[in-house]
Amino acid sequence: MSDYPDCGAGQSGPSDDAAGLWPPGDYIGRYVRHTCLPSALQGTPGIQIHFDVAGTGQEAQVDCWITEATLASLTGEQLAAIGWNGRYGPECSFGPPESVKLYVRHETYKNKLRERWAISTIREASATTSQAANRACQLWRARRAAPTPVPATRPQAPPPARPAPPIQPAPPNPEPIASTMDAAWSAWVAAGREKADEFWTAIEAVRPGGTAETLTADEWARVAQLATDETPF
Repeated sequence: MSDYPDCGAGQSGPSDDAAGLWPPGDYIGRYVRHTCLPSALQGTPGIQIHFDVAGTGQEAQVDCWITEATLASLTGEQLAAIGWNGRYGPECSFGPPESVKLYVRHETYKNKLRERWAISTIREASATTSQAANRACQLWRARRAAPTPVPATRPQAPPPARPAPPIQPAPPNPEPIASTMDAAWSAWVAAGREKADEFWTAIEAVRPGGTAETLTADEWARVAQLATDETPF
């Protein structure tokens, strides 16, 4: 399954059983219109793009957030795929092809099931199976990480050491809230945000194209901080 980390939840169309959502999968759409609106929580600039879904008589909506980080990742590629002119507000326009390949999936957000629409891109289509498997394995290891077990017996105390001269303590240095992927993921879980795609969106926002092996300790701390910032992804 493909990841679309920078585009938001769309509007529902044909019902999928009791959920009232589109069935997950691929669709063909035709560009209809767009609206430039900020997010309700933090005022992040966004573009709502509406498509007629072929063969349904219904519309789907793709929401893309416009920041330096998102435009350097898949959002920029998705907007380029439909001929965005790179402007926001009244001057924003698109020159889309006759038909656009779309994708929808379901996700849980604040205990509610919702749709997430996205525009297919060349980068998305060329992602290898091994890359997707590596990400899944990394998240599985993070979820399965267990605390160090308590020893069965109390360890013997070492012999008393000769007292050393007092040492003046160094000024305390604040430590980052997380310095590894596992610690960052634990921070997201503690914040009640357990969606893997949102976690990888945060990684992409901190370092576009970053992986578990390339992010620094400070960057993992920034990823962990995003769990409590209510950043819309």
